[in-house]
Amino acid sequence: FEMENEQLRARLQAARQEGESWRHELKQRDHELELLRVELNHIKSAREEEFQRAVQKGVRSQMREGLKLRMQQRLKMKEDFQQEIDEIRAQYEEQLARKDRELEQQRLATEEEVHDASDAVIDSMNLSIAQLERFGSF
Repeated sequence: FEMENEQLRARLQAARQEGESWRHELKQRDHELELLRVELNHIKSAREEEFQRAVQKGVRSQMREGLKLRMQQRLKMKEDFQQEIDEIRAQYEEQLARKDRELEQQRLATEEEVHDASDAVIDSMNLSIAQLERFGSF
């Protein structure tokens, strides 16, 4: 039982390490998203400057529509990327929670088996002691 309990502990530790790996990947994806946000802000600033120059040249409406379209495309890309990250995060968190529940159930079952086995040993010893006392050997 101790060996089985140790195996369960090792599996629990491995699952926790896998979860940490997932958490690290999520942090990395969050960092990548933040870099995209910074890049988007730089692009936004550059486009705004470009827009101001175009206004001065007299092509205001054309540039505005082009800029609006590009910004909408960038925003859509950002939203798609964020949705993908959120879906991956939800999957990882669900898998991690499921593994934690499974391992906890296994740990509780093992504890119950160990407890039952130790109770059986104690009952057997008590029965043996009672039999010895009955025969006067104790």
